[in-house]
Amino acid sequence: MNAKRNRLPEMSAAVSAVNTGDAKQQHWLSGLGLTLGIALVFAAFSQLRAGSGEAILVFGRMDVLLCALLVVLPSSLRFAARASAVSIGIRALLFLVCVVIVFVVYQAASFQIQSGIASRGTWPWMVVVAWFSMAAVGLAVAWSKLILTGNSDRRWGWDLAFLVMAVCLPALYVDSASNGLRTELNRSLQDQRILRGLGQAERLWQLQPQWKVQEIPLGSLVKDLQEANRQLMLESERPLSPSAPTAALGGRVGVLLQLEQPQQALRKLQPLLSGDRFHPIALDYQGLCYQRMERYEESLKAYQASADYWKEQPEQPQQVAGLSSALKGIAYAYRHLGMKLAEEQAYTELVERYPSGTNHLMLAKCLQDHQKSGLAAEHAKAAKQQDPALASQADEMITSMAVNHFGCFQVGR
Repeated sequence: MNAKRNRLPEMSAAVSAVNTGDAKQQHWLSGLGLTLGIALVFAAFSQLRAGSGEAILVFGRMDVLLCALLVVLPSSLRFAARASAVSIGIRALLFLVCVVIVFVVYQAASFQIQSGIASRGTWPWMVVVAWFSMAAVGLAVAWSKLILTGNSDRRWGWDLAFLVMAVCLPALYVDSASNGLRTELNRSLQDQRILRGLGQAERLWQLQPQWKVQEIPLGSLVKDLQEANRQLMLESERPLSPSAPTAALGGRVGVLLQLEQPQQALRKLQPLLSGDRFHPIALDYQGLCYQRMERYEESLKAYQASADYWKEQPEQPQQVAGLSSALKGIAYAYRHLGMKLAEEQAYTELVERYPSGTNHLMLAKCLQDHQKSGLAAEHAKAAKQQDPALASQADEMITSMAVNHFGCFQVGR
């Protein structure tokens, strides 16, 4: 009898060890299933594309999608952990409800964007879709651990905090991403980079379907850019002989650059870079091609050759345009080569030769980036005086420098 009693603690310890091992194995499997589930959800949403395929439906960009999924994860997993105490049947029903909500909300958001009836940004729809997607994953893998506090503390304070985070952080991230996209889109439109602009417009349209860019609703702008891209593609596919007229070759180079094909554009330029068919504008295009290819040393050489040519020509509208473009290209190349002083000298020469408001503003931006606020403010004011249309940009730059250097007495008011 005593022997049996002595064996009872040993048997109890063995059972406890087995149960502990099973719990660890179950938790490990839940973690693996959670990782695979998140990856599958991310992959599934990232494949749902809009327009030309550059934009993810509703989420716009990969980073926005990833941000939404990760930020809602703590809140949605705490919900799944609380639901782990109910029966399998109820948990399966909750899983189906989550899937249905994801499908309905995702389709509704996509329909509003495509039909042009959306009146606000899509971040609330993103949060709902992401939250219920992650909750469905947590329910499917039987996740049972409360994030951060474990199962020992089931108070709702953390749930509320995580829910606030799940709502606010995606809103802030989408706002920042949207403003950055709008700036890039305006620059692409200004530089006539149609294909690049199309992708940016499509992504921005998914994030902020109610916005306008250059007074054009994003939905209309996307359609216009799609049509322009289609026309450019047709033009680029037409046969063109190397012996074609200079104007035809130049036009084809411009088309290829708008379609983000600088290598092909560079090949088309070769007949115009030397020999009897030499044309100085080809040097400028060559510099631009290398710039788009991020080969800045070669871009600098091409723009420098263009500047040397135009400096020897008498001043006339074509000469002014050619030398201005070359000096801007030189400054841009120096910037990306990390040669700040040379960049300033290029912009300074541009302003000294052609003191327009736009040129003063470019030099001011360069000096601002180099932390030379006093000189930058002077040129910003000169830009405003030269061209009143630039007053808002100049004032914004001056105000920004005053805020950044408050108390340093570097910027006069």
